Amino acid sequence: MDFLLRTIFGGVALENHIWRRREIENYIVSRDILLRYARRSDSDDLVGRAEKMQREDAMNAALEEIEGALRSLGKDPWSHDTKMSDELLTPLFKRYYARLGLSNRMSKTDFHIIADVLSAADLDAEVLTVLDAIYRAVKT
Repeated sequence: MDFLLRTIFGGVALENHIWRRREIENYIVSRDILLRYARRSDSDDLVGRAEKMQREDAMNAALEEIEGALRSLGKDPWSHDTKMSDELLTPLFKRYYARLGLSNRMSKTDFHIIADVLSAADLDAEVLTVLDAIYRAVKT
């Protein structure tokens, strides 16, 4: 195997990391972050503020519904082992947008957009450690 890896990667040493959480979405999603996502808006006028409240209410209701459904199945919706993309986010956004009377604008390939509302304080130490390792590897 070592020979194969040296052949494929031209002798470049690779550092491997196995994430502790099931998938990347488990690192960028929490109840608070999803509510923050729902509240974000480009306009802060009267209409924008009213829509912000409507979106937050819709997200809260959708979260309660999905959390309840997962718990009724004996699952912890916020466990690091939850397949966040399929078990929580996909049905959540389907219900969220339905409550807003809109077609679902958040497919699985768009979940990275949630990261736009993250702050540095939201990042797990493991993510920072891995990003630091990537930076060191690229820098050398």
